[in-house]
Amino acid sequence: MTGTQLKEIMNELNMKGITYKIVDVYNNSYVETSQEINGINTEFIISFPIGFPYQFPEIRVKGEEYKNLPHVDKKTGKLCLFNQEAIPNPKMPIEVIKESINKAMNIIYDGLNGFNKEDFIDEFHAYWISDEDTLGNIDVLFEPSNKVKKIKCIHSKDYGFWCCGNNYNELIEYAKKNCQEEELVVEDAIYIPMSEKIYPPFPHTNKEFYNILSKSENGREYKKFLTNRKGNPIILFSQEDKGKYILSCINHIGIFDIKGFRKGKIAPDIAYKMVYSDNKVIKFTTEIINRKRLFYRGGDGNMIDKKVSILGCGSLGGYIAQTLTELGVNDFKLVDAENLRKENIARHICGMDFVDTNKSEAIKRKLTNHYIGLRIETYPNNIYSLTTNNIEELSDRDIQFVAVGDIALESYIIDKYNKGELKGKIVIVWVEPYALGGHAIILNKQQDNIEQCIYDDNWELKNRVLENPEKFTKKEAGCQSTFVQYSGFEADFFIRKLLDNIINGKLLNNKNYFITIAGKIDWARENQIEVTSKWLSAKNRTVNIEEL
Repeated sequence: MTGTQLKEIMNELNMKGITYKIVDVYNNSYVETSQEINGINTEFIISFPIGFPYQFPEIRVKGEEYKNLPHVDKKTGKLCLFNQEAIPNPKMPIEVIKESINKAMNIIYDGLNGFNKEDFIDEFHAYWISDEDTLGNIDVLFEPSNKVKKIKCIHSKDYGFWCCGNNYNELIEYAKKNCQEEELVVEDAIYIPMSEKIYPPFPHTNKEFYNILSKSENGREYKKFLTNRKGNPIILFSQEDKGKYILSCINHIGIFDIKGFRKGKIAPDIAYKMVYSDNKVIKFTTEIINRKRLFYRGGDGNMIDKKVSILGCGSLGGYIAQTLTELGVNDFKLVDAENLRKENIARHICGMDFVDTNKSEAIKRKLTNHYIGLRIETYPNNIYSLTTNNIEELSDRDIQFVAVGDIALESYIIDKYNKGELKGKIVIVWVEPYALGGHAIILNKQQDNIEQCIYDDNWELKNRVLENPEKFTKKEAGCQSTFVQYSGFEADFFIRKLLDNIINGKLLNNKNYFITIAGKIDWARENQIEVTSKWLSAKNRTVNIEEL
């Protein structure tokens, strides 16, 4: 915005009672204005971002007495005027400026009179991080609650990386993924929920925090932890607000062995109220990255709480694992004896980085590198061997997915299930060439005539989409090179459509089902690929569900 444009805008505002002064500093113009609030003239500085009027103007308040009010940046005096969803009307720049000034005046007025004090709690982290004695951030893997927790804190030797949680193995695994240092420091820490709220200006010293935390409802646990902790204890504490826990962290500084006290047994009230009372604590910001929070932000907050096995970790098995992980499943057992080959990667979730790696292990590494808190066991075993000699390994599973593309092996699995040897619910999946038909058998109860329900006397699928699917089976050189053509996109689409119908259609009940999902039927017609009479007039992506 040019100086002339700015002057024209401000002249119009002047006509509406807003006095101003334009200040030009190295061709970067801003506006100063004074407004009466509580009978006192309050000075504001208005600057205009490069995107104005498509962006709101920025307003700062002058005077140190205003910098401990809600929505005022402690360092710069900049006011937080609107939430991120607010959008200015670029065709009405004068009204945008006027509304921004009115908003600024209301924020200061409410702050001076204590009307918006609770806004400190709503935006606690923003005020907490603005303090100069904040060292860094701690990744938090546990879920805050109203219970005191003894936790572990892991950090790098240079203190550049911090994380904490109550599951040691999960914590170590997370730390190793996110910190390049080979040697990590593990320390005891404690989580203290507080019913009392802390408002800016925040305390800074050992004594100030000790007085607050020791007098809280969990003060006894806090003091007990300090008494038995040598060094600089790490304290996480929360404030509850509107059903959520606002988490913060401090590191007490200064407690070492003192003459007159048993080693490591200095009384905390003496340490923090007397000897090291004026030592500033180190403050940390926190980021909760447990699965509950991530799935709340990245979905609808609902997670499927099931233990799952996947027998067969090829393309379909990989997409099953990935989709279920996105839906919140975090407990898997993966079974596959084969290694990933270069020829597999075009339609597998794992790429070149995993070639020559066992498929089950490749999927595990792929998913655990991406998601937090997964429990995945891998079995690089022949499925016949595992289900014959070690079937108890699968006895704790809620759902057994079978993605082997082998009719004989599928029949074997059904037989094991009907005999009661394989537990949980069974979902068998496979696709026809080009994924023109994707199929699934869902077994929620034992049933002896499953094969008769879905195959005719010639063992041809009754509900197949392609008229002669065997014509489309491909073969390269070698006895083991037979394969069925379909793309990763179609495989992924089929699995997502299938799981959507299973979960949202509530098909995991006490009945058995046969599901068929058609693929690109129009494409088949265009390419003169013959489909069965049942699907001649079907639309793309049609879903057919039959009760068995």
